[in-house]
Amino acid sequence: MIWDAQADIAIHVSRFDLIAGEKAYHFKTSPQGEQYFTDTLSGIFGGIRYYLSNPKK
Repeated sequence: MIWDAQADIAIHVSRFDLIAGEKAYHFKTSPQGEQYFTDTLSGIFGGIRYYLSNPKK
């Protein structure tokens, strides 16, 4: 079983976008397999996007 999820928000200010969010990824291998793994990885992220010209509104 595998699933992933992402939530983010972006705020536009002048020629910049400020972006923040969280990403999660979960995996679980078969219990009948020789090696059995289950884990959930998650973390936050942020960023700044700069536009060379003002985007059209």
